[in-house]
Amino acid sequence: MPDAEAVSRRAAGEVAALVRRGGPATVALPTGETPKGMYEELVIMSGQGLDWSGVTVFSLDEYVGVPEASPLNYKGYMERHFFSKVNVPVSGRHIFDSLCASPKAECERYDRLIAEAGGFDLAVVGIGQNGHVAFNEPGERLILPCHVQELSDDTILANRAVTETEARIVGAEVPARDGFPTHAMTVGMAAILGARSILLIATGRSKTEALTSMRDGTMTTRVPASLLQLHENCTIVADAQAAGGMQI
Repeated sequence: MPDAEAVSRRAAGEVAALVRRGGPATVALPTGETPKGMYEELVIMSGQGLDWSGVTVFSLDEYVGVPEASPLNYKGYMERHFFSKVNVPVSGRHIFDSLCASPKAECERYDRLIAEAGGFDLAVVGIGQNGHVAFNEPGERLILPCHVQELSDDTILANRAVTETEARIVGAEVPARDGFPTHAMTVGMAAILGARSILLIATGRSKTEALTSMRDGTMTTRVPASLLQLHENCTIVADAQAAGGMQI
């Protein structure tokens, strides 16, 4: 794709194609800076008649202990950029409860909901600069179910920069580095790899190294995205900067 706008249009088209098939559909959706353009395109399509009434949506992750009014909160993000503008039924909007009493129990509940929905028809994912998918961070091993993940310093630094945009929208300040959440609840690689199809979107030069390792490197838990090589129906949509000369 030539640029981020083209990535957004292509990604939105893939999601819309599933929705237009009619009947029940279950989609996992990401947060962050990269998918904002995709949500803008989907909102436009919704205004033109795209009907979400049969769709169930699972957000991929959420910080632990962050109130909804915070610019960090992903429930607030999804409400601002997507849910408030489309007709996904309230009963079909699933996001981890950031302020739950037990994050471990919340992750178990989320896994049950995914299983009851029959898994994901489509999982739209991004890729972190360190190769993470959702908040599945690099490590000696990966935890396959939904789980509480300790965030790496690289992820915290990258996400603080992204949060600045959301902070301006809600009129709040970005927490200082020592006040930034260190843990998040995330959909595990089992549910992502179990999706009928996966769409990975990437934009910007900061993603080139991770994207190259993901597509052309050895499969390793040190680059969680590399495990997507195992999936028979995984599509990568990246702009020219992220692709860095790769033919995608």
